[in-house]
Amino acid sequence: MLGLLGFYDEFDACSNQPNGSVNDAVRPVSEPDEAALVAYLDAAMS
Repeated sequence: MLGLLGFYDEFDACSNQPNGSVNDAVRPVSEPDEAALVAYLDAAMS
């Protein structure tokens, strides 16, 4: 389940809808297609 994006304690000290720490959203295992997703995002940045 996805949480609200951008409403983490570390990113917005004045948020009205905090979602806890971004560290709580880190998963112990990556998604199967993570390498392809990272390559896609990296390509968009160049």
